[in-house]
Amino acid sequence: MTQHVVSETLRLRPPASDPDCNAHTLLAALAADHVAALLPELGEQRMRTGLLNLARSAM
Repeated sequence: MTQHVVSETLRLRPPASDPDCNAHTLLAALAADHVAALLPELGEQRMRTGLLNLARSAM
């Protein structure tokens, strides 16, 4: 999935068009793929707890 999102993002939005938006779009796709891959292994509650702890530590 990520490879498709990356290629479509670059095809539809050339890198010079809006580099910040492109970077955030690509990072969001990578993060979503990462969560989807780890969810079966770690379980929903462990993922939720870890993400909430990370968000709280950033505040």
